[in-house]
Amino acid sequence: MTGTNDDKPPLIQQTLRQHDWPLLAMMALIIILLGYAATQFWLAHQHVVKVVIFDSERFFTAKASQDAKAAVSNPTSMPTDAKVFVDAVRAEIVGYRSKGYIVLNSAQVVAWPEATDITPELAKKMGVALGE
Repeated sequence: MTGTNDDKPPLIQQTLRQHDWPLLAMMALIIILLGYAATQFWLAHQHVVKVVIFDSERFFTAKASQDAKAAVSNPTSMPTDAKVFVDAVRAEIVGYRSKGYIVLNSAQVVAWPEATDITPELAKKMGVALGE
């Protein structure tokens, strides 16, 4: 051993050879694509608050009107039937909560897009004719 490092190639080449450019371009492209994919993944998994509106006044007024027009077979069961119905509505609303939605009562909201109103959907599920 002579003690000099002249025999060894340098760790970092001072200039790039002509055939190194495509490899460098491909690596840069891969890094850019990975960065883009990671950003899209991160954005897609951000917690987005979803809000829906329930017009309880309209819903329960329609239900009361519907019940008033219907023939009552057993008047003594009306309180029990009402409680069962309200519990079913509450369960539907809890279902929205478990799906990640915030459910607001329309009485507390000034304006909202029609697409966020779950009242028609809930009325259909519960057999309530809203009567536009």
